[in-house]
Amino acid sequence: MDEAEILYKFAFNYDRRESELVYFTEDELKEKGGQFVAIIKASENSDFKELIGERSRGFILWKWCLISALLFLLAEVLL
Repeated sequence: MDEAEILYKFAFNYDRRESELVYFTEDELKEKGGQFVAIIKASENSDFKELIGERSRGFILWKWCLISALLFLLAEVLL
């Protein structure tokens, strides 16, 4: 085996700053992101899928529109 071949198979991470697990506080995130950052606070019983879906799509009203259409159709039939 050649020495170049052995060194070719290894990778080294000399910059240890990449491994630091230091997180931003909520105030630092607001300062850095400004109006473009929306912070979602976590709680024990929060469903992130539902929270993110509501924020991205808004409140979905198709169920209420369908119910109201059926009620108006029923009212028209009764008249």
